[in-house]
Amino acid sequence: MDHSGPTQASVINPYELLDLTPEQLAERFPNLPAAELDKLVFKIADINSMRTLPR
Repeated sequence: MDHSGPTQASVINPYELLDLTPEQLAERFPNLPAAELDKLVFKIADINSMRTLPR
């Protein structure tokens, strides 16, 4: 591996994910298996249902 160039870290802001639709999540994580994507969508919906702060 060549470590001479700058490294591009893929930083994910979890709060951004809470506002994405299932389609946007699929675009954001193209290599995620469908079953895992479904789990992620469910967890995000669950978290959003408990959020009390206005967005």
